[in-house]
Amino acid sequence: MSKDSSAVKKGDSSEELKEAFRKPLGEYTFIGKVTPDKLKLFLDIEPIAKKETEKLPPPDKKEVLALLKEQGISNISNPEILEDMLRETAQFGFAGGRRISRGLSPVTGRDGKVVYLVKRLGSTREVQVDDKGKADFANVHLFDNIEKGQILARIYPPKPGTTGMDIFGKQVTAESGKPANIVWDESIEEGEEEGRPEYRILRSKQTGCLAEEGNKLKIQHELLISGDLDYRFGTLDFIGKVVISGDVLPGFNITARDGIEVKGSVRGGSLVALKGPIKVDGFVYGGKGSRVISGDSFSATIVQEVNAEIRGDITILKEARDSLLRTESTLTISNGHLYGGKTLVVCGADCRTLGSEVETNTIIEFVGDMETTVAYAELQTRIMSHEKAAELLRLHLGPLATNRKRIEFLKSDYKTKITVLVTKLDRIESSLQVLKKRKVDLLASSKSNAVKRINIQKKIYPGVKIVVRDHKFETKSAISGPISIDFDESTQKFIQGELKGLECTYRAEKESSEITAATVSDDKDN
Repeated sequence: MSKDSSAVKKGDSSEELKEAFRKPLGEYTFIGKVTPDKLKLFLDIEPIAKKETEKLPPPDKKEVLALLKEQGISNISNPEILEDMLRETAQFGFAGGRRISRGLSPVTGRDGKVVYLVKRLGSTREVQVDDKGKADFANVHLFDNIEKGQILARIYPPKPGTTGMDIFGKQVTAESGKPANIVWDESIEEGEEEGRPEYRILRSKQTGCLAEEGNKLKIQHELLISGDLDYRFGTLDFIGKVVISGDVLPGFNITARDGIEVKGSVRGGSLVALKGPIKVDGFVYGGKGSRVISGDSFSATIVQEVNAEIRGDITILKEARDSLLRTESTLTISNGHLYGGKTLVVCGADCRTLGSEVETNTIIEFVGDMETTVAYAELQTRIMSHEKAAELLRLHLGPLATNRKRIEFLKSDYKTKITVLVTKLDRIESSLQVLKKRKVDLLASSKSNAVKRINIQKKIYPGVKIVVRDHKFETKSAISGPISIDFDESTQKFIQGELKGLECTYRAEKESSEITAATVSDDKDN
């Protein structure tokens, strides 16, 4: 190898080398070359002068090691390579380009990292799978709901690097790791966890879900779904407000504590917002098993076969058909049509058209606030179910239902069957009494509105019933509006008169409480 060679190709990738020393020893010149980081030493052994027929004596290993030590190289990491070079020199008169020593490379410290303690919006979707391995693609875990003050993540600082050492025995400084590449907005605060100084924590300052935009974190209180609610997102259960820019497709439900807004339509499924309003720009088709429950208000353009329990006002722009609507306030369809189904109101209703020309059975009933809840309706259903079951058992037992003494004279097998039926009847009747007491207690706390008024802007048709307790208003022919139909408590009669505004006075006396969708607990008696 020539004296000006700066490239090495034996066992190492080509590297730019710098001459570190050039020293004579005996009949040879020893040339040491190092890499720019001084972590590798390459050695060339060249004859000082040589005649063609003359064979030079080989270098002495001890003398070579002493020479290297004089240059500051006391440790040779690859002495076997040096010995091989000396053998080559003895045989050929020279040796070159071999790496005889290598230093200890510094190790860069570990980068800082973020360990998330909650599932972030936009991270991997988790499809729910039951014990039998069946996947429910309508039930997808997209994110975790975050409460105010909840710990979101731990931030671990970068670690210092491990110091290296070059071939001259000098320390080589190592770089520390890089800090975690993460920033957050004002909805998140940084802090520390007591007794854990090895990391910092991120804590939520509000409710919502943890969203990530690039490397920036924020708590998102409003969840925006672009397009339709379908298998991409599944059924939603969110602590904040949900906004759907498209439709809610069949088979998907939304629960959002602080409100729901659907820019399109709802084709089945349930909408539940225990504290906020529900607004649907298009139509809502309910169907069997679906519900709309709001602790605030509900508005839509068209509703059909909707089962709704609304704490505040219900506003329908065009049409409400064959629905069960419950409101603790008012129903407003000033520019639309209400026909079919049943509406339970506390403060009254304002409709453009009520009923239809074909005398569709349409009921508006004034009730107390507790009677507008789903829990009360289900209590009523259970009472009727118990009454029906008890009546069927009495018919089957005949006189034995009341005259129990006669059971003692029955044959053994028949006596056993009758005893089982009598015991079941007693349990059902006992459970029925509990349910009826629960109903009495609910009604005792129920509050009603002083003014019971229905406004008709254009027309009310036969088939419509306005109900106040045991009193009903019905018409045999269509009545044109605008008119108000009031129930006079003093005379216990309905009065038709000039159109007046709706009045809702009972709320001044009513304590504020959150609506609940809790159902009546099942009795295991039937």
